[in-house]
Amino acid sequence: MLKLGQWWGPNDNESSDDNKDSADDDKDSADDDKDSADDDKGSNDNENSNSKLQNGWTYSVTLGDLDKSSSTESRSITINSTGMVHPDYQARTSNNDIALLRLHTPVNFHAYPNIRPICLSSSAQPVAGQDVVIAGWGTTSFGKPKIGGYVAEVMREAVVTVDNKTTCENAYNPLASTTGRNITGSMFCASAPGRDACQGDSGGPVMSRTQTGYFVEVGVVSWGFGCADRKFPGVYTRVANYVGNFIKDKTGDAKVCPPP
Repeated sequence: MLKLGQWWGPNDNESSDDNKDSADDDKDSADDDKDSADDDKGSNDNENSNSKLQNGWTYSVTLGDLDKSSSTESRSITINSTGMVHPDYQARTSNNDIALLRLHTPVNFHAYPNIRPICLSSSAQPVAGQDVVIAGWGTTSFGKPKIGGYVAEVMREAVVTVDNKTTCENAYNPLASTTGRNITGSMFCASAPGRDACQGDSGGPVMSRTQTGYFVEVGVVSWGFGCADRKFPGVYTRVANYVGNFIKDKTGDAKVCPPP
């Protein structure tokens, strides 16, 4: 059973009326929250325009949440934020699938001890065979409607293993003429029998524990075919590729290790 404040991860509350989105349980700095520009995990549809994060839109971000069904979690806060999508993000290919949410108000970490920024590092590249943790509030089975109990109310976690580049490319690149998507240098794959991110988990973190005990975010849930399909591992954005040339440029304080 997960504990409050155990993991970092976004929980998207989509609304076409007020353009709301949320990213729960903190992210990479007091001023910025990292997310995915797309919401295509588990989808066989290459265009998912209803749920893309938009530049300049205002989103509501809830930090410190664990149970979405509870309205009494006193250790959570909600802050407005502005979306900033990577300038070279390509919706068709999901290349450079990363975005930032700039919080309008800094987080008081002393007042909310369960909220902490996760570490980022330009050298923390995922390695084949490495076990990493994914977490989120996505659907518990591919293709199920996002109502009636199929969406996790309490954050879930799973351990998956980073796949080698050849396995990843062999799964997806032969389909590129149809899907428009190749595995690029900004992506990596990870999988495990019966475990995967799924619909609604896009933008969630891929976390790795360092030798000194703290966690670094090495990836962001991006896309894939189905969920926990043995033929198709999950595809993730490589965070390390963007620490120096996107995240730090936008935040001025992208490397937060170890956490405060």
